[in-house]
Order: sequence, then structure tokens, then C-alpha cells
Amino acid sequence: MCSWHPGRWNRTAAIAVLTGFVAIVLSLGITIISYNRSFRQTERYYRTQYLQKARMMALHASEFSTWDDQRLLAELKRIWRSISPVPEDEYLCVYDASFKLIEHTASPETIGNYIGDNIVLGSDAALSCTLSELAEQGTEYVGEYISSSREKQIAAFTKLPERNWGIGVHRSYREVVREVRTAYNPILFALLAISVVLLPSSLLLLYGSFRRAERSREQAFTATEKALKEQEVLLKELHHRVKNNLQIVSSMLSLTSRSRASKRDMLEGARGRIKNMALIHDQLYRIDSISKIPFATYVENLSRDILSTLTVQPGQVRLVIRIEKLILPVDTAIPCGLIINELITNSVKYAFNRGLENKIEIAFSVNDENQGVLTYGDSGPGYDPEITGQSPTLGLTLVKTFVEQIEGTLEIQRTGGFSMVITFPLPLQL
Repeated sequence: MCSWHPGRWNRTAAIAVLTGFVAIVLSLGITIISYNRSFRQTERYYRTQYLQKARMMALHASEFSTWDDQRLLAELKRIWRSISPVPEDEYLCVYDASFKLIEHTASPETIGNYIGDNIVLGSDAALSCTLSELAEQGTEYVGEYISSSREKQIAAFTKLPERNWGIGVHRSYREVVREVRTAYNPILFALLAISVVLLPSSLLLLYGSFRRAERSREQAFTATEKALKEQEVLLKELHHRVKNNLQIVSSMLSLTSRSRASKRDMLEGARGRIKNMALIHDQLYRIDSISKIPFATYVENLSRDILSTLTVQPGQVRLVIRIEKLILPVDTAIPCGLIINELITNSVKYAFNRGLENKIEIAFSVNDENQGVLTYGDSGPGYDPEITGQSPTLGLTLVKTFVEQIEGTLEIQRTGGFSMVITFPLPLQL
């Protein structure tokens, strides 16, 4: 019967302990290396996100070059806040061509300060330069930045050529480090504990946690790219709307120039119609939609605004609106709004008796053939060029033009007062 030799046991135990120690050291080393790698990747993610924010704000601002400075600055702040959640220590700054701050969301008291001598850090100390030197190179920048308070920050800068402004998105480097460590330290400590107790589980948990972190970063990048694409779509839609509006204005001016009215009357009429177009788009802005509109709310608010601009006194005109609750595309709703504008203006100017209560009635419904039926009537004496022999007025000519734009038909009914029925096709899905 053989016995176990004490020396052999000692050697086996020593090998086992040494193997376990090496395994733990390797596990700790892999954990720490992975932690540092994730830290650097997260830091790069913040830099990329801030540069994308600055680019998106500059892209938006280029579309509003005619706005005054204060309105444009307010729009930049709105865009900055809407792109992604804004941490408390993140801030936006805007400076002019002389490197004087004109906006600073974190420290408004610094507006007017000169920041051209603030340092931007390159990968090498010799590559560092001032903000003014960087601007002369005409390049974008993302990386580390030393603020006027001598605080190290993560920042991204880009230019707004239309105003010769610079836009910067900043965040304290110390706060970014703290946030990243706060997020990863529990994972690190848990992995270290598990590595000491159970190496295989430690490695599996390490792999799983960093896979989740990888997916989180990918989702964040995907969300940012999606937001950028949505903004590009909105800008294209904005270009489309501007082009259509200019075509409408051009058509109205062309028709106005052919009328027999005096130049003063022609200019006054054109001014009124363009002003009412602005009212229509103000309604679209209030509804906060760029593609579809709740038609009932839109018509009710628009009609009251038009009556207000025509200086109609309260109680002089009774407005009756009966409209089904439908969502219409903008390309259909805008011509309908322009038609209603012409008809209300015509009623107030030519049909109503200012000593009596007058009535305007607007109705909209959908018939069995999926067609929209817009009905307008007033309590005036009525108008029918086929009976009176009068030539069509400019307002009626514009109404016919807008009806053709929505591929509709127009009918003037002889039922007392003035009544017009417009029928036009609707999209299959509303």
C-alpha cells in the first residue's frame, strides 16, 4: 500500500496556488485593460456626439440666415436641447468674428468676454494653439479645451459661415471622467471580486458586461445618426414648402397685375393676401407639424385670425364651423386655408351690412367616394357671374386656381346668400 509523499503534496499545492495566482493576476489584468479601453471609447463617444451636435446646429442655423441675432440664438439653444438629453454641466457657447461671447448657457455673465486666447489641446503639446489660431485654419475641432476659468473640458467647435460665428458644445472633463467612472466602477469591482472567487464566471461576466456596453454605444450612435437623418428630411421638407409658397406668391402677384384695379389697390390686395399666408403658416407652427394638420382646429383658429386682421368688431360676424375631426396633409390644407382666406375677405369687404349681424358658415365632411367636401356660405346678397354678367373677380380667380391645385371642382349654389361647394379627392389613408 503506497502512501502520499509530503514533498509531492507540497509541490502539488504550490503548483495549484501558483496556477490560481497566475490565473487571478491574468484575470485582473484583462479586467483592468478592458476597463481602460471602455473608458477611452466612451470618451471618444462624447467627443463625437458633441461634434455632431455642433454640426446639426450649424446646419439648421444656415436655413434661418434672415433671422435677427437674438431669434437665431434662441433657435440654436432650442436645437441644442432637443438633439439629445443635456447633462447639467454641458453648455453651449456662441462667439462672433472678434471671438467675443454672444451666448453662454452656463455663465451668462461672461457674455461679451474675449475667448480668442483660450487654449485648444492637440495630441502633442507642441500642436496646441489658441482658439483664434484654430479659427484661422478654418477647421472643425473636437478634443480638449482650456476655458477662461482654466478648467479642462471636452469640446467641439464648428463655424456658422453665414454669420461668421463659431459654435461650441462643452462639458467639464472632470465631470465626464466622474460619470464614466461612476458607470463602470461597480462593474469593475464586481468583476474583481468574482475573479478572485471564481475565474470562469468572472471572465463570462466581463465579456457579457462589455458586450452590453458595446451595444449601448452602438445604439447611441444609431440614435444620433437617425436624429441627423430626420433633421435632413425636415430641412428638405422645409425647402419644398418654401418653394411652393414662393410659387403661390408669384401666381397671386401675376393675377393681381392683370386686374383693372388701381396700383394702390393692387398692392394693398397683394399685401393682405401675403399677410394672410403668414397667418396660415403661423397656425401650422402652433400645431407643431410639418406634414399633417388637425383640420378642424386649423380652420377655426385661422378663420378667427383672418377676421381679426380685417378689423371685424366682436359680434359683427357670427362664425359657424362644422368640420369633422380629420387629419389632412399640409399640401391639401394650405390651399384650403388660402381659399377660406379669399372667401372670408370677400364676404367682409363686399357682402356684409355693417349695421346688421352677419353670418359665415364653414363646413367640411367626407362623402361616400372618399372626397372632401368644403362648403362656405355667408348671409350676404349672393354672387353668381352667370346671372349678373359680371366678370370673375381676382379673389374668385384665385379661389379657382387653388381648387385646381388640389384637383377639385367648384360649384356656386343659388340658395339665398352666397354659397360655394368645393369637392376634391382625399388620400386613401388619413
